[in-house]
Amino acid sequence: SRRDFSLNSALFRHAHNRWLGAASEAAAPLLRLAASGVTGRKTSPPSEWRRGLILSHNHMGDVLYRTCSLPALRAGLPHCNWSFLTSPASADVLNGNPDVHEVLPWNTNEDSWGLSPGSFPRLRERDFDVVLCSNSLRYYPDLLLATAVGAPNRVAFTHKGLSGLVTHPVDIDFPSAYAAYFRSIVASVTGTDGDWPLRPRVFPDDHAEAAAAEVWLRGGLDKGAPVIACSITTRQKSGNFPGDTILDILVAAREHAAFRVALLGTLGDRETLAQFAARLGKDAVVIAGDLTIRGLAAFIRRCALLLTLDSGPRHLGNAVGVPVFFARNMSHSRTEAGVYCDTEIDIAPEGEYLSDEQIMRMARMVSPAAVASRIVAAMRGGEAPPR
Repeated sequence: SRRDFSLNSALFRHAHNRWLGAASEAAAPLLRLAASGVTGRKTSPPSEWRRGLILSHNHMGDVLYRTCSLPALRAGLPHCNWSFLTSPASADVLNGNPDVHEVLPWNTNEDSWGLSPGSFPRLRERDFDVVLCSNSLRYYPDLLLATAVGAPNRVAFTHKGLSGLVTHPVDIDFPSAYAAYFRSIVASVTGTDGDWPLRPRVFPDDHAEAAAAEVWLRGGLDKGAPVIACSITTRQKSGNFPGDTILDILVAAREHAAFRVALLGTLGDRETLAQFAARLGKDAVVIAGDLTIRGLAAFIRRCALLLTLDSGPRHLGNAVGVPVFFARNMSHSRTEAGVYCDTEIDIAPEGEYLSDEQIMRMARMVSPAAVASRIVAAMRGGEAPPR
């Protein structure tokens, strides 16, 4: 029987979105009828699914959030082959993953419906039985694409409306870590408890390992001193911790320990990172655009720890299991953007849903010396002091 849906007003940050959500619920019967006409197929239980599509945000970190739960999805529905739609920039995150049947690098913008020319017909011809619409923030592009490609089964949250387009609704436990939201979707469709760890998975191949080794040697990082990997650039447009504070932490840590610093980024970050490297001295090296994502994961695994903004490298560090010190994005919920692995430490102060100006003020509350002492302890293999 179809369950009753109710909007969760607490999860809307803007009043006009609440009204849109309410309107979509009023139109739910019409949406349900329209979706049935577009797909032309009846819904089916998960045990009968054979071809599935996963939709998500397509930043590197967003994709890595989903990898935590892919083994459980594959084990719970062993007869279903899963395709994963993402951007060309993030596709390498999934290459070599044994739980993904194919990676479709066809996304061209932030929303799943932004596709490269000719991609939509290729999605339709795959005749998907189910689409997992895994976005928790802005899921209507997922649902519209899932309906348009003809999938009769559409799994999604319904807390912001559009329940008429959802055939397999999933309750959202808000707030939870972002990685936990996809876990709840997988738990729902597989009928499991959803209690597995949220550590991401990445699979560097021999080529990625060799490339990381070559960059390591070229930077002279094989001389015995421990290496701290550092990422101070990000694609996120707002909510970012100031890079100068990260630099101050490294300077303070150098008063108590000798180490090298590898500044990580893309090719476009090279000039910015070179300026930071100059402030750190000759022992800092810039690794910008030299490695693929899996090569970068192999490189980070060689490091003593990672100090980073809330960016893609944070999640690669979690995937390879090194200690990660990160400053979360404070424009998001503290719980959603916060710690989700036991090897990471959030160095940002309390606060959430802050403007960039407020974040700059809050960053002044962070003691570089205090964070540095924890980094030195972790680098030496000891327990980091209490937060």
